[in-house]
Amino acid sequence: MIGKVTKGKSARRAQAYDFGPGRRDEHENARYIAGNVPGTWRQVGALMDQHAAQRDLKQPIWRCSLSLPDEDGVLSDAEFAEIATEYVNQMGFGGCPWVAVRHGDDHIHLTVVRVGWDGRTVDDHGDWIKSRPIVRALEARHALVNADERSDRKAPQVSGQERAASQRRGAPEPERLRIRRLARTARLAAAGTGREAFEAELRHLGVDFRANVASNGRMNGYSFSLPTWTDADGAQIWITASKAAKDLSWNRLKAVIEPPLPPDQPPVPPRLRTGPRLREAAEEPGATADPAARLLADLRARHGTEEAGPSLPEMPDPAQRMDRRPHGMLGAAALASRRAVEQHTLTECEAALNAATAAAMRLDGIASGTVPGTQQRALTEHRAQLEAAVVHQGEAAGHQAEAEQQLGAARAARLVADEATTKAGRSRLVLAALGTTKAEQAGMAKAAREFAQRAELAATELLAKQAQALSRAQAAAPGVADPVRELQHLVQELPELERAARQGDIGQAQVTRAESGGTVQAARVAVGQARQAVAAVDAETALRKTLPPAVTAAEERVRAELAQRQRARAAQSRSTTSTRPPPSKRAGPSAAAQQSTPPPRGYDPRDRGRGSGPSR
Repeated sequence: MIGKVTKGKSARRAQAYDFGPGRRDEHENARYIAGNVPGTWRQVGALMDQHAAQRDLKQPIWRCSLSLPDEDGVLSDAEFAEIATEYVNQMGFGGCPWVAVRHGDDHIHLTVVRVGWDGRTVDDHGDWIKSRPIVRALEARHALVNADERSDRKAPQVSGQERAASQRRGAPEPERLRIRRLARTARLAAAGTGREAFEAELRHLGVDFRANVASNGRMNGYSFSLPTWTDADGAQIWITASKAAKDLSWNRLKAVIEPPLPPDQPPVPPRLRTGPRLREAAEEPGATADPAARLLADLRARHGTEEAGPSLPEMPDPAQRMDRRPHGMLGAAALASRRAVEQHTLTECEAALNAATAAAMRLDGIASGTVPGTQQRALTEHRAQLEAAVVHQGEAAGHQAEAEQQLGAARAARLVADEATTKAGRSRLVLAALGTTKAEQAGMAKAAREFAQRAELAATELLAKQAQALSRAQAAAPGVADPVRELQHLVQELPELERAARQGDIGQAQVTRAESGGTVQAARVAVGQARQAVAAVDAETALRKTLPPAVTAAEERVRAELAQRQRARAAQSRSTTSTRPPPSKRAGPSAAAQQSTPPPRGYDPRDRGRGSGPSR
């Protein structure tokens, strides 16, 4: 939804336009759908102008048109009336004379007198700034299309002349919009698969393209066109990718269609550690780097035969040859476990490399000014906070205006009740002359007091809602006394603030990039080492599949003996630990020693029953 604010001097002229034929006879079935001024359009215009004359204002009439795109469909009068009432209240004009006119399917016109019913002037300072966040909030509340997202501000806009030209050519939509949509579709389909896949998708979608390649072979981007997009002379019209959409420029396009890492090459098996004989064989003409072929060549050289098959004698030194290979001593289960460990390490290293690459790309984007940094995001967040606070303040103003209306009605009802009570106290003759009775006046006084109580209760509830809205506004923008003026000041200085924030982000990104310049390289080195480790395990597995059965059997015996020795060593270590004698404990003299000890001097056995001391 788009809100267009204008101002004028005459409400009558505004109503005459709303109920007239329009500039192109487009007005049909003009009618009032909301407002607080009754009457025909001439009466409404006259009453509003008469009310505006109370104050000497240069432009007392405030106007706004609220229009919807085709995607929102056709709203009913009740839905448009609800939107108009909420918008007027949140803009702070709820206590002013206003009307809403509808004379088409997609928009309405609001006419407001900036002089309230109480005679006070309503300030319209910064109204166009207040309007935008209020309109965005109404879109979200009523499930309407967001105008900011629909306009695609990141892409060049299509002018009215370009739209008219496309209609004359019979195109269903402007060619620039179609190219933008189809190129983005091709980009999504070819993500991570390279330029050739992207160009194939463009051909499939019917988009003509030209690659702009410099003389030194550097790719600068694309130019797009459509087969039916020609000028008056029949020449095909071409636009560069950045003219179709900024995110289709080559610097941003290649980050999507090109893979983040170069394609993985088949792993090259690492060179085995070789002895003098194998080094001499490797230096001979026709020598190969394949481990299995080199081992077979060595076997043939040692045994003087052309074929290395089951008839070969057992290798005299299989342990030495196995020890030359990085994983030669590992059994099948241990080799599979090592493969899983190395693959897990490779996965972690690749994830770290992707994260480092993404961080480096983001720093490059910030350093080049194409990606917003911390300061720019903070500025955008501050603006969003101010806009939210303005919306809540608009709600508070609407609640306050409604509360004042209720309080005014309550005061009027109190006056009626007092007057009726006074009349009820007069004599019957006086009341008869006035054409009323005491009972009638008493009933009128009672009804007026009840109405006043209800109005005061409604005003209390509205004031509570106003306090809540003000609290939300304060929470949305803490420490900001006047969000409207702050937002207006921010919008006025926004270009300079954005420029300063961009320069600050660029400087910070350059410093951070210089400090972390070796992170990506270190991650690449780690990935390379992890790939070599996985390749070494795969090479060992492939080598074992090509070994002759005799060699395989000999190596398995060596591995079995090695495993048996390791198990025996482990068992011996456990048995040594379990049979170690416990530490000795201190003990008193044994019973035999106690028996052989002579009795003390003067001891008499007859005294055993009388005491334990020596006899005197």
